[in-house]
Amino acid sequence: MTNGKYKVGIYITGNPANDYNALFSQTKLASVTEVVLWAKFDKTQTTYSHNFQQYVTSATSQISITLEMIKNYLGKDGNPYDYSGVAKLTPGTPFLSKIAVDCDPRLAQVIWTPGQVMWDNAGGWVLFTKPYLDKSGEVKNHTGFQLRKGADPTDPTAGGAQGFSTACETGSVIFRYAEALLNYAEAQAELGQPVDYASSINLLRKRADMPDFKVVTDPDRSNYADFGYPISDELQEIRRERAVELACEGYRFDDWRRWRAHNLFKAKRPIGFPFLKSEFAANLVVPIDVNNLVDPFKTIIVNGYQFLEGRDYLDCIPTNEITLNPKLTQNPGWQYFSNLTHKVYKGCLSGCPLVLLLL
Repeated sequence: MTNGKYKVGIYITGNPANDYNALFSQTKLASVTEVVLWAKFDKTQTTYSHNFQQYVTSATSQISITLEMIKNYLGKDGNPYDYSGVAKLTPGTPFLSKIAVDCDPRLAQVIWTPGQVMWDNAGGWVLFTKPYLDKSGEVKNHTGFQLRKGADPTDPTAGGAQGFSTACETGSVIFRYAEALLNYAEAQAELGQPVDYASSINLLRKRADMPDFKVVTDPDRSNYADFGYPISDELQEIRRERAVELACEGYRFDDWRRWRAHNLFKAKRPIGFPFLKSEFAANLVVPIDVNNLVDPFKTIIVNGYQFLEGRDYLDCIPTNEITLNPKLTQNPGWQYFSNLTHKVYKGCLSGCPLVLLLL
């Protein structure tokens, strides 16, 4: 952040409706000063490509975003948005359309909303109409909030007119300047020092055409951001900004750990958008809760996610590693876990089926 020390900046072209998403949909990122470290892919090398574009366009890989995550997005005026009230009055895809218009422009670049151009292998370029709640397998969506971030339906490296079934070369952002700015703001607030928002969070909000950072009080906060202990409204808002800016980039689990934030999900089930049955076939069965919100694990994890604070903040040390080095001792609460069991556990959050839900 020291002026002149590094060539860094925020990727911005003056198009707040697309700039945020465009940062993650590019094939070549070497000239993007916001991206400090990235992975390049090359289809001519058989092991150096991927199918990312397919899984944010014509399929989902069963990745779904939760309402708890969505509620972190403020309204376009920079104030808390009444998602619960709007959900009651405007269920189904009209809810998606409304929050796309009313809220932080980054939201409609993270999830698909009606009218956005996408790729469908069955019909080519089409307009997104509704989430894939009625699909199956790797195409199915579980919450109504379907991942869009990084999508480029016209990406020629993903197959173009031939469909998104072939490998693509979309670059993978590993570390970007935005994370450094968020780290700075959070550290200053935790230390009780004045935060320079003009040189940190406000740069990120400017890209999205959002008002400058301010401390607000959200009456609905306890329903999506109750960390189980008191923190200042300022730190709450910094954490909110981190959730929004780094959404679906793989930081959330580590944030929960360092914040000791198991209260966010323990004994709770991940919830989706307000369901409107008339938008789908009459025989489609979608679990919903008492508020008519999609409740995908209603009968599977009835008591919500389980989490043992004395064990689950630490990883299991695989048995074969202890065998190789007898001086290693197992972490508290973990016994006889193999490498495979450890990987499955990490994907399950102590009992969640192997479907990735982004909270």
